[in-house]
Amino acid sequence: MDAAEALLETHNVSDLTIDLVMARTELARTNFYRLFEDLDALLLEILERAKYELETRVTAWSEGTGPVEEALGIAVRGVVTAYAHHGVVFRAIGEGAAQAPRLRAAWRGFVDDFTEATIRRIERDVRAGYTRVENAGETACALVLMTEAYMRRAVEDGDLDPERAAATLVPIWTRALTERDVAGTP
Repeated sequence: MDAAEALLETHNVSDLTIDLVMARTELARTNFYRLFEDLDALLLEILERAKYELETRVTAWSEGTGPVEEALGIAVRGVVTAYAHHGVVFRAIGEGAAQAPRLRAAWRGFVDDFTEATIRRIERDVRAGYTRVENAGETACALVLMTEAYMRRAVEDGDLDPERAAATLVPIWTRALTERDVAGTP
């Protein structure tokens, strides 16, 4: 898994092969099949490993309490940090999702999990009076997809500065979750 993740730094997922991964490990190809049924299975395992760090950050925020601003900055910075550590994996899986149904399902599940955690937090904040978001599902979906696209683009461009990304995303999330005038209503 480490060899494949390292190769994703310089290769597109479509260029990754079992032989290339195994050459990097200096092990025989047969060793690969002792652990994985195919290359997609390897990529899914790498995604799970990277996703764990991201989910830990999102879950801490989604299950937390208190005013939106206090926890949100920490959570978004955590997501940015996790993405910075594993951005090549997220980029590769997103890229591979276009061709491979199992990767597409895993990627969609990853985004849906992030969205569901965000919905839970927004709904809890609405009940607590911290926010007046009217449609938690649509707001969460828009914020998560915007964040994912922004982060993936930064990775693709080789320009992922976690501090700059957090400084861009935190105000967007905060404003969307704390002010109604974002949608054009007072």
